[in-house]
Amino acid sequence: MGIQPVDMMFTSLEEAARESVGYYQSMGMSQTEIDAAVKSNAEMLRMMRLIMPGAFFLCAPIIAFVNYLAARKILSKLGAAFEEFPPFTQWNVPGWLLWPYGISLLMVSYYVQYPESLMYHISVNLQVITSVFFVLQGIALIYWWLEKNNKPKWWGTVSVALLFFVQIFSQIIVFVGAFDLVFDFRNLSGKRTSKRA
Repeated sequence: MGIQPVDMMFTSLEEAARESVGYYQSMGMSQTEIDAAVKSNAEMLRMMRLIMPGAFFLCAPIIAFVNYLAARKILSKLGAAFEEFPPFTQWNVPGWLLWPYGISLLMVSYYVQYPESLMYHISVNLQVITSVFFVLQGIALIYWWLEKNNKPKWWGTVSVALLFFVQIFSQIIVFVGAFDLVFDFRNLSGKRTSKRA
């Protein structure tokens, strides 16, 4: 049919961004503020286009996991037995993810001066994909610390909410997750060794 859903989505978003100028003017914003808002919206759309491949890549395992949970719930009612997941506070991502994450940081630092290059697009998407795993690692560490120190669970809920609203906080959680993988704050490797013994 020649219809590109992604292009249609971005066309609609760009049109909405243009129409928002009239809304900003009706709100009494100055021209400087309007220009800043328009520039911010344009940058957001550019980043959305940039990380779209990584987002699609992440959708596949997420959908598979949700389908597995749904099938598991149904099959459990029919008598099928499944091994229990470990507690979320014990979740741990593979150590080799540190390599692609580190490489992506170096690539982004170098290719940022060539924002239209293929290597820049690849490095940014690689960083996005690996960062999502380290976010999970960081959140698991936070909940582990809250549980260990008998702190309120809502602290963890607030931390997760901040991920979506405070960009610097999400980056901190990524680094927390990476450091946890390096230094093993939860001593997960020791627990696995004792289980084998």
